[in-house]
Amino acid sequence: MENDDNEQIKNIIMNAIDKRFLKGRLEYGQGVIVNDGHDWEEETMEEILDALIYSAAKIIQLKNKKSLKDL
Repeated sequence: MENDDNEQIKNIIMNAIDKRFLKGRLEYGQGVIVNDGHDWEEETMEEILDALIYSAAKIIQLKNKKSLKDL
């Protein structure tokens, strides 16, 4: 079962990556250009920080929803 779970996780991640690449191509008319002057480390850190902020906001939503149910 563990290998099945791992395969499912891999498929979910790969599908999500494929969708992001397609969205980028549709939105910008091209794929990622590796040597276009972007600071990829800085971009990565900014995206990770954004994800943490979004995750914290969702946690607050869930906690608030749970608190309302407890009333």
